[in-house]
Amino acid sequence: MNEFCLHPNVYATGPHNGLLKMLESAWVRHIKPGEGTIYIISAFSNYNGGVRFYDLFREHTDKGGKIEVYFAGSTAQKLSSKEVVRDCQLLK
Repeated sequence: MNEFCLHPNVYATGPHNGLLKMLESAWVRHIKPGEGTIYIISAFSNYNGGVRFYDLFREHTDKGGKIEVYFAGSTAQKLSSKEVVRDCQLLK
């Protein structure tokens, strides 16, 4: 699944006009836990928005799948990106 979205609802290359619907489609409906690699590339993170996917990510890695995550936010800043980077390191 390749899809690109400028948020909020500015431009979308696929059927999803918002980020949350696109993520639910990619990470819930189109992923078989344990198969392949999930790639996440983001300029920032929304800690509360990402929490809903943590169980899915844990199941994916527990069953042998991999997750590659790239955040552009600084881990030195007191932002949600720092919390998410810390939690992703705990998932290793």
